[in-house]
Amino acid sequence: MSPILSLKKNLGLKKIPVESVKLHQMIVNGVKKNVVTGIKNCLNLSIDELSELLPTSKRQLQRYSENSKLSLEDTEHVIALSSVIIDGYEIFAKPEDFKEWIMEPNVGLGGELPFRIMKSIYGCMLVKTIIGRTLHGVYS
Repeated sequence: MSPILSLKKNLGLKKIPVESVKLHQMIVNGVKKNVVTGIKNCLNLSIDELSELLPTSKRQLQRYSENSKLSLEDTEHVIALSSVIIDGYEIFAKPEDFKEWIMEPNVGLGGELPFRIMKSIYGCMLVKTIIGRTLHGVYS
């Protein structure tokens, strides 16, 4: 199974819900660590790189078992990252293109790397906006 299909399966969704109540319920209920593993696999990240993106330490990530639910704060960020990844995989022709794109400076993000911007939920929203602009042919 491809990393993106595995990520979607672990989330139990084809797409992140945009309805605020459903999204809120999903965050409050928590997601399992296997979603984090899906993000790691989709972006081909090391555990160190992954821990840079999340509001938790490398050590805490290692403490979670694959089936344990993440904290509210971690879940919220994991869902935001998953949403960016799902959109990125849909927009770019090849997964490798998306992986390269997040590691290159982006004009629309003030020259920052999308990967670095995604350290916050707001940063994930900014990267999603840039991906959306790319879909509509707007240079960013």
